[in-house]
Amino acid sequence: MIYEQDADGESRYVYYGETEGLRLLAVILTERNGKIRVITAYELDAGQKRDYLERRMNEE
Repeated sequence: MIYEQDADGESRYVYYGETEGLRLLAVILTERNGKIRVITAYELDAGQKRDYLERRMNEE
């Protein structure tokens, strides 16, 4: 998880990841009634890509 945000009292969780086709995406999720719900997903912008790649390098 990259960070948590509040949307009208609902916690939303932002994750960055990579697809098999090497696309870098942000995925925003929430939990409702015990189920995980995807709110949206989009390609990372330049700053988010830099953040994602730095985090990956620090994990290795």
